[in-house]
Amino acid sequence: MKKSILIVSLAIISLSLNAQKVGYINSQAIISELPEVMEANSSIEALKAQLVKKGQEMIQALQQKGQKLEAEKNAMAPIKFQEEVDKLKKEEQEIVTFEEQSQFKIMQKSEFLLGPIQKKMNEVIKTIAKENGYSYVFDTGAGNILYSDEKADLSALVKAKMKL
Repeated sequence: MKKSILIVSLAIISLSLNAQKVGYINSQAIISELPEVMEANSSIEALKAQLVKKGQEMIQALQQKGQKLEAEKNAMAPIKFQEEVDKLKKEEQEIVTFEEQSQFKIMQKSEFLLGPIQKKMNEVIKTIAKENGYSYVFDTGAGNILYSDEKADLSALVKAKMKL
């Protein structure tokens, strides 16, 4: 359904652009075939596995401490028990922080490794579009315009109209 809407939209845009050349690619299909993407994904997955393992170890240690505390609950003073519960809550928050930081590290590594590949592909698309006279190139994999003729950019007019 999404693909047919995109094709119809491309056809309508194509007709309204008065014979301007419109092209499309599927970036997902292209990227999935690049060896450097496969290497990058492998590296990202290794980092992810390492962080997940550490997180699971932290959770398991916390659970064991909780079980031990529960078993010793009757043998300790209520104030001491509450202090130990507070320590466990603090440790639980540290685990949540670790998980958030882990997600951020994975995102950073992905951007670091995959960003240059995406940039290179976009430059290739722009070069091909210019060399072959395409005014617009659509990405059927993402539904985004990857290239447009700078003459068709209305950003400056919109900014002026909005007094920006």
